[in-house]
Amino acid sequence: MGYALTALTVAACGKQAPTPEFHRIQASQPDESGWSLAESTNGNFSVRLPIPFQDFSVSEDSPDSETLVADTVGGTSAEGIKFSATKITYRLPGGAARRFEMVKNGLSFASENVTLTKFGDNDAANIECRSSTSGASMRAVLIGEHLFMLIVEWPAAEQKLAKRLAPVFLDSLRVGE
Repeated sequence: MGYALTALTVAACGKQAPTPEFHRIQASQPDESGWSLAESTNGNFSVRLPIPFQDFSVSEDSPDSETLVADTVGGTSAEGIKFSATKITYRLPGGAARRFEMVKNGLSFASENVTLTKFGDNDAANIECRSSTSGASMRAVLIGEHLFMLIVEWPAAEQKLAKRLAPVFLDSLRVGE
C-alpha cells in the first residue's frame, strides 16, 4: 500500500510532482509517555506521534490540479510503521466535500472497511485496509473546505504494534481556529 494511500487522498497534483517545502525534519520532543506533539507549521493542526516526524507542505501551481496545498506531519518507525496526518486544501470550493464523498465510498483496496462517524460536529470516516503483506487504519475528516487524512500503515508482521498505536494517533487530531 505504501504512501500510495496518501497520494490517492491528495489526488492528482499535476503532471510532475511538486517539491515539498520542509519546515522541520526528524522533530521530536517526547513527553513522559514517549509521544510527541507534532504541530503542522502551516496547516494549523496537530497530532500526537510516537516517533520523530517531518513537517512539510506541498503547493501545487498547476491550474489543472484539484489540490492547492497539502500540509503534512509524519514519519516512519524503526519497525516500518508509517504515520501521516495531512490537511488538504482544494483549489475549488466544494473540492474537499467531493473528495470526502469518494473516500466514504471506498478507496478500492482489497479487504477495505469504511465506517462513517463524527469528529466533533464534522463528518468523518474510518477506513481499515488489509492485504497479505500490509495493513492500514485511516481517518478522513471533512472540516469546511479542508479534508484531513490521518493514516497509519504497517507491514503485516507489525500489525499487533500498529493496531495498539493507531487509536492514540487517530484520536489525537486537534485543529486550530
